[in-house]
Amino acid sequence: MSLIPFQFVHDFLKETKVNWGQPSTYLQIMKERGFLQVIFNFVLLLPLGIYLRYYFRQTWVKTLFFALGVSLFFEVTQLTGLYGIYTCPYRLFDIDDLMLNTAGAMLGFAITPLFTFFLPKSHQLDENVDFTARPVAFIRRLIAMQIDWIMMCILTPMLALSTSWFLPAYLFNASHTMTALLSLAIVFFLYFVVLPLRTGGFTLGKWILRIRLVGNHDRITFKELFTRYAILFGFIGIGPAIMSIFGGENSSGEVAIILVLLTFVIALFIVFDFIRSMFKRNRILFYERWSGTRNVIVPPKHKPSSADPAE
Repeated sequence: MSLIPFQFVHDFLKETKVNWGQPSTYLQIMKERGFLQVIFNFVLLLPLGIYLRYYFRQTWVKTLFFALGVSLFFEVTQLTGLYGIYTCPYRLFDIDDLMLNTAGAMLGFAITPLFTFFLPKSHQLDENVDFTARPVAFIRRLIAMQIDWIMMCILTPMLALSTSWFLPAYLFNASHTMTALLSLAIVFFLYFVVLPLRTGGFTLGKWILRIRLVGNHDRITFKELFTRYAILFGFIGIGPAIMSIFGGENSSGEVAIILVLLTFVIALFIVFDFIRSMFKRNRILFYERWSGTRNVIVPPKHKPSSADPAE
């Protein structure tokens, strides 16, 4: 980690070939690594500052924290090697990058009126847009699902651990697997069924990505939620479950072949349905068709703000 502020100034002065006494060499700066690195880090989040002020009408304080958070996300990702996916840090965690990224976003916030003078007012952009009729992109849904599974990975061990505190020791020690499965089922039911039922179709991931679940009517029902996730995770988990139960070392070769083929057919069906839905406007997957549920976009709520240059 590089935790010394303004180290980029020292690095630039050490590496530059510019002769400050000869103005004709100044253009050489445009080709030097130290200068380009600073400039690109500075302009990286400049559009974010413009976007936050113009479209979301955020104040400079919120923009500052948003920009700092995004830049910190970049640096932590580099430091942790993609959070452990890559076995070691692949780039440098640099305090200067945090400063430059954030400063660029704040410059974008400051110069927003120069751009929005020629654009419509932000609160008018979505007036004639029916967000509920627009399909939700799969990338957006995937990111929301990843956030939800992170929450599942946090909550399930916590419940399993707390369960071990009040279960008899002999019962808990004899059924670690059963305790884990029961904890997963309880957290799954509470998080994916009860929580959206109480919040109007939101999980944490969907709330962050501004999407929610609806059924045949605007307010999704318990039956629709339960059917949706029973089908989805039933199909995803049925293959591994069958293989683990019946495909042990003592199973015959014929049984193993049948189980592998069955798992392959299920996987092929899921992939084929995904590809098919890519060419459909509504992008509804099989478990959504069968349960009568779908994701819809939640439009941003524009509020009057003194930070909005279009007012």
